[in-house]
Amino acid sequence: MKTLAVIVLAIIAACFVLVLILYRYSQTGTGHPGTRVRTPADEVHGIDLSHYSGRVDFDALRAQGYEFVFLRSSMGIDGVDRNFYGSMHAARRAGFKTGVYHFFRFGESGAEQAKHFLSVIGSHRPELPLVLDVEEAGINASVHAATSEVVHEVKAFLDYLKRRGHARSTVYSNRKGYWKYLHGHTEDCHVWIAAPEGLPP
Repeated sequence: MKTLAVIVLAIIAACFVLVLILYRYSQTGTGHPGTRVRTPADEVHGIDLSHYSGRVDFDALRAQGYEFVFLRSSMGIDGVDRNFYGSMHAARRAGFKTGVYHFFRFGESGAEQAKHFLSVIGSHRPELPLVLDVEEAGINASVHAATSEVVHEVKAFLDYLKRRGHARSTVYSNRKGYWKYLHGHTEDCHVWIAAPEGLPP
């Protein structure tokens, strides 16, 4: 009987700890999507979106505490995100600072991709630096391009932006993509590392 009582108490204690963890998790803004993001005074939080995000309620995002959004505008030399223009207008109406990113396709001209990127943005001038997304994801997972080729075209992309007045762009990747394609070639750019498992390297 005494052993049973100890087991029951242990189960109750474990449940209490689990509830506490879940509560703290929900308060950080990384849990339930309806939870307001709670940020320290020296931080701002934002979100990146593409048509894969589906319909987005930008007013609800603002109410959750987000202050900026990065929207995918284009992909490769001819792709356009079908939600870009509508999302840009909606985000600005909701009071967001806006940024724009381009998904870099391996095996395609970097300069032509940059030209396409700027043409899609057109007069929709974002308040935040332009972003180049370079990673082995999506269509790039099936493209067998040499690392040196990708690096060359990424530099051509960034050089084109510089010649068009965007001297301080941002490069985005995960840790693997950064060390493989960007490290040592993008020192004059801002760097944005996707690191959901922890802090950037």
